[in-house]
Amino acid sequence: MWSFRTVAVLGVLTGVLVFGSVVAYAWNPRITTPWSWNSKVDVENVVVRTGWTVDDPNATAKIEVKLPEGAEAAIIEVANNEKVTLKHTDDLSCSNGIEAQVTYVVSGADGTVQVWVIAGGEVVGGSAGEVGKRIKVNVLIQAVCSGD
Repeated sequence: MWSFRTVAVLGVLTGVLVFGSVVAYAWNPRITTPWSWNSKVDVENVVVRTGWTVDDPNATAKIEVKLPEGAEAAIIEVANNEKVTLKHTDDLSCSNGIEAQVTYVVSGADGTVQVWVIAGGEVVGGSAGEVGKRIKVNVLIQAVCSGD
């Protein structure tokens, strides 16, 4: 049978672990609302994720990814509540990596939207804005344009 001391130590350790988990969850900047989505785009063999989050699971998003003319890209994955488009423009450059502009318009919810862009596993940009308004994030993707 377990001694009182063993049970007491296990109880304290369990309490510390539960409390630590709650604190870590509450302080995580990525976990601020219960619903988030992200599409995936291949930009010159770098996976770029366009994440967004709101309080309403029925929200939808239109996401436009603008890239320089010389950058090759393809949409890999899109959530059922997203519409993602790729657009090439002369306004962006491939000189020191690939400049990109990701624009989000989220509808079907109230309040604020948090957005972020992850390229190659690293957060390269983020912002917040209002539902129904354009939210633009300018980022630099560490890759080389094949068409440049």
